Parts: sequence; C-alpha cells; structure tokens
Amino acid sequence: MLYTLEFINIFLLPFSFLFICFMLKQDVGYISGTMMILNGILLLEGSYFWFCMHRVVSQKKKLNFIQHFKILKYFNFTLLLIALYAIMRYHFQGIADIIGTILFLSLAIAEHINYFEFQLMYDNDNDRSYLKLNKGLKKATLKKLMRK
Repeated sequence: MLYTLEFINIFLLPFSFLFICFMLKQDVGYISGTMMILNGILLLEGSYFWFCMHRVVSQKKKLNFIQHFKILKYFNFTLLLIALYAIMRYHFQGIADIIGTILFLSLAIAEHINYFEFQLMYDNDNDRSYLKLNKGLKKATLKKLMRK
C-alpha cells in the first residue's frame, strides 16, 4: 500500500541521513533537524491522504476528508515560512547540516507540490503518454478532489 511506504519514509529518510552522518563523524545541526521534521510532517500528510483514498476505494466510503487538506495546504505554507526563518536565524554547524537542510527542504517542497499542485512522478505508461500528449504536468489527485 502506498500509504505504508509514505509512512515508513517518515522515519527511514532521517535515520538513514543521521546514520551516514554518524558514520562520517559529521555534526547534524538544528536547521537540518528542522527540515527533517518538516519533511516528516508532509510525508505524514501524504500517508494520511493515500490511507483515506484506499478506504474510499476499498470500502466505498465518502470523500469526507478533503476539508482537512484544504486547511493543511495553508498550514504547509506556514511551516515553510518557519523553515525559511530557521535558515536565516541559525548558523549551520557544518557541511552535513547544509546538505541535510538542502536535501530535506527540497524533498518537503517537492512533496507539497506533488500533493497539492502537480503530479511529479510519471512511472507508468499512462502517465508518460499523458505527458507526451499534453506537454505538461498532470494536476495532483488531491488538487482535483479539492476543486469538486
């Protein structure tokens, strides 16, 4: 299930990064930690979305969770502003902190775009043919549902 993979990545990505930093004896600072939390929150939102969609499809439930995501969309902008404030306010504690910040902030922004704006993953023939025919990105599933 897609929601399970999203949920596992909440923990797998930061722990993998922290393990690599530990093995290389690099310090991880406050800023990259903040970005890990930000990315984790967005992955949790994605896990919740795909869990709800799974319930809609498998149990024929209604789409009564969309309102949550209308609120979360604006909450995410607030989180991104807090992340940018952390970058401006605090000093990096080494190269690992800079790499972690860039990595997790980029992932968080990509997750937000993927959920709320455009589909960023084109991993099957239908998606690739859509991309070739329309010369543009598909709207995100959540964006389509929020417009209904």
